[in-house]
Amino acid sequence: MVQLTKQEFFAVASEYFFERPKLLAQKHPELYKVLEQIFNQDMRKRNLRKTSKAIGRNSPCPCGSGIKFKKCCDK
Repeated sequence: MVQLTKQEFFAVASEYFFERPKLLAQKHPELYKVLEQIFNQDMRKRNLRKTSKAIGRNSPCPCGSGIKFKKCCDK
């Protein structure tokens, strides 16, 4: 099992708080309440939705190179 330092744990928990607040509140309510006080935000009330962008072979590469995906990162 991987040992996290206090700083690493706080970084991962903070990321979880901002990216998956409803799940964090459901799975770890005490941690959610502490992070809610630290950041002074109730993330559960925000309407967060993931947007997915389909990347085809002829789409511009998401790395920002300006080259088609099939000739850049799809190799």
